Amino acid sequence: MYDSLVDSIYDEIVCVVLTGMGADGTKGIVNLAKHKKIYVIAQNEASSTVYGMPRAIYEAGLCDEVCDLNDIAKEITKKVGVL
Repeated sequence: MYDSLVDSIYDEIVCVVLTGMGADGTKGIVNLAKHKKIYVIAQNEASSTVYGMPRAIYEAGLCDEVCDLNDIAKEITKKVGVL
């Protein structure tokens, strides 16, 4: 999914990594960061059903912010300057 954003028209992209297994999102975010300015929000462990993907992003040092699932929409809105 993140690789598909490499050729997008947007200069800055907010990425959100939610609960899930594996670490494939890490590779995509690393690649996307080579081409675009990104801001990465990862779901916290407490609100994740499976903390695999958010943990991989966090442990790789790729996330700018970690927050509860209930706060992610608010954080996206703040980051893109809607409010």
